[in-house]
Amino acid sequence: MLHRKGSRRQIDRSTREAQIDRMVKSFGTEFAPSAQTAPKWSIYKVPLRLRRANPDAYTPHLVSIGPFHHGKNNLLAMDDQKKQYMLALFARTSDKSKALKACTAVVFDLEVEARNCYAGGIPYDEYHLAEILLTDGCFILELFIRSYVRQFVRTKLQDRILPLFQSTTQNTWLANDPIFQSEWLVSTVQRDLALLENQIPFFVLQNLFDTLLGQWHTQLPYDFLAGLAFDFFKPALHSRRMVCRLHHPLHRKHIVNLLLNFYLPSSPRTAARKVRVQVQGTAFLHNATKLTEAGIQLKRATSRNLFDFKFEDRVLEIPPLRIHEWTDSLFRNLMAFEHCCPGNQQQYMASYMFLMDRLIDSKQDVELLENEGIIINELGGGVYIVNFFRNICKQVVVRDFYFAALCQEVEQSYQSLWGRNWQDIRRQHFDTPLKIITWVVGFVVVTATILQTIYSALQYHQQK
Repeated sequence: MLHRKGSRRQIDRSTREAQIDRMVKSFGTEFAPSAQTAPKWSIYKVPLRLRRANPDAYTPHLVSIGPFHHGKNNLLAMDDQKKQYMLALFARTSDKSKALKACTAVVFDLEVEARNCYAGGIPYDEYHLAEILLTDGCFILELFIRSYVRQFVRTKLQDRILPLFQSTTQNTWLANDPIFQSEWLVSTVQRDLALLENQIPFFVLQNLFDTLLGQWHTQLPYDFLAGLAFDFFKPALHSRRMVCRLHHPLHRKHIVNLLLNFYLPSSPRTAARKVRVQVQGTAFLHNATKLTEAGIQLKRATSRNLFDFKFEDRVLEIPPLRIHEWTDSLFRNLMAFEHCCPGNQQQYMASYMFLMDRLIDSKQDVELLENEGIIINELGGGVYIVNFFRNICKQVVVRDFYFAALCQEVEQSYQSLWGRNWQDIRRQHFDTPLKIITWVVGFVVVTATILQTIYSALQYHQQK
């Protein structure tokens, strides 16, 4: 019996050693440090804690772009239209079959690089991902071209861009285009193309564009395609054509990245003090009503860049902000990209939202800013705007507050003015014992009168 137990222990020990050896071999016997590199992600799924605040703001309503939302039932209706746009794009070239083959080869060559842009991986094989990139990329290019041509249809286009920007079927699609015939559809497509999860890498768009243009693309400025994108979004952005600070390809990762760059400050404050700000944290700036009551004037800035706040001689200049049907979705996705992007040094959009949330604390603040032309409200009333800024800042933490120096300067002026106003009141009404006595007597008389009125009213009701 003892012999059997000993044999069993010996067998178990042998089995365990074999299992250990097997696992060690599965992990490899060489333990030299591997040359790992940081992932090159640029297109992310929105973190759950941000999505919970408003799931709809990150979800496409009409059209899917890229692999994350591809094939969803509620978006399939646009798939045929995307293919029609792609075919119309190739119809602009002299040889449609040659252009299709060249663009297909491009996306296959870029498939691995494009796949590495998506955080968390995607379930599609090489063929299907290339098909998605080709269809969606050509759809976006045709969309941008049609938008541009519609804006300048009555003007003569420059000869250097005629090969793509004019076609034999131009008059037909101008009259019958299914998207541009409806302002609602245009607005919805704009919204969907500005979602973080609904993107393809910009280098895919650029390479397709260059391939279709052939040798013509060398005669165009580097940021021409970025300019087409801006022209498409410009009506909703409520902005003039801005100079794109996109001198390096890393600054044009996708459309959301482009839109963020269009909003970036024209002259970044490099000396801004770093401040950690939370929604429920200590107030770092008083609201618009309190600032004006203290003697600080709020004025609409001439600049349309959202970050061009100026404070001088007790006047705070604030750039105008247009709030339309998908402003909430746009700014949430811009902030989500800032949040997800590794190595991001400044949270520009989150800083802007927190600043506006501090300025707008009540319906009266909204009315004050609307009267100054600072808030251009195309949606609900003042309460809607208050809730808009309050809700958009939920679940967001700003570690590098861009407007820290500005807020500190405004608050110092506010405290100085408040103290000065109190000193003026004391000097005018409480500078002598007689004036103090007069105010005290007046207060007692008013209080007694109020109490007597309340008492008389109660007696009257009791008698009835």
